Amino acid sequence: GVDDGGDAFPARCRGLQHRHRRRPRAPQPEHFLQIAHRDLGRRQVALVLRAICSMQLIERIDGQGRVPVIEILVNSPKITKLIEDGQTNEILDEMESSVTYYKMQSMNQSLIALLVNGAIDYEKAMQLTADPEDLSLKLRKLFPQIEEKFRGGIMAPSANDFSAITELM
Repeated sequence: GVDDGGDAFPARCRGLQHRHRRRPRAPQPEHFLQIAHRDLGRRQVALVLRAICSMQLIERIDGQGRVPVIEILVNSPKITKLIEDGQTNEILDEMESSVTYYKMQSMNQSLIALLVNGAIDYEKAMQLTADPEDLSLKLRKLFPQIEEKFRGGIMAPSANDFSAITELM
C-alpha cells in the first residue's frame, strides 16, 4: 500500500482537511457598517418623504385622447414606520386601505375608478396593470358586472348560485 503518514486524510485531501476544521467566520465590521448605512438610509427616506405621485396615460374608451391613471402615496405615520422597518412589501396594502383618510390610491384602484366611470376599456386596463390577477379579483369582488360584461356576458341564473344570495343580503 501507499504510506499516508498515518494521517486519516490522504495527501491529496489534506487541503480539504483544513476547510472542514475552520471555525465559522466572525461578522466583519464592514457588514455592520452596511447594515447601519441601510438603516440610516431608510430613516432618512422616511424623514424627508412627503408624497409620491406616479402617473401613466391610458387611451380613453371613446378614442378622444388619453386619461391619467394615478397612484398616490402619502407619507403617513404608518408608511414612515413601514419604510424605517424595511417592510416595503406592506406599503401597497397600506395605500389601498388609506383611501378615505389620506387619499392614497394604488394604480389598480385608479384603473377600477376609470372602469366604473366608463372612461377606459377593460382590455386596455388589463394591459396597463402590473398585476392583472389583483385587478381582476378586485373587480369581481367590488363590481362583478364590469368584469362579466367584458368576459363575455352574464351567465344565466342558476338555483345553486350562492353569489345571488349574497347580493340579496
